Amino acid sequence: MSMVKQKLTMKRKKEDPARRAVSFVNMADQFSCNIYLKINDVSYNGKSVISLMIAEFELGVEVEVTCEGKGEEEAMGSICEWFLSEETEEKK
Repeated sequence: MSMVKQKLTMKRKKEDPARRAVSFVNMADQFSCNIYLKINDVSYNGKSVISLMIAEFELGVEVEVTCEGKGEEEAMGSICEWFLSEETEEKK
């Protein structure tokens, strides 16, 4: 089975950890592939809010992202955009 991996650094502005986790999972759930985030040698399920709340998922943290399965390339593209975005979703 193929997979794509990429190391990314969180560029998003500091936001509430729960909000950041929900935002990422909402984006990741659009894809059928498995998504894992490795932070400090620990792997986390990229489609689990609880898992990402446990992770040190903050501004400046280096994360190795792995996407595996159908739609993995498209998922990685969206993940890269999410990580590198300095904008957060503002309440209106």
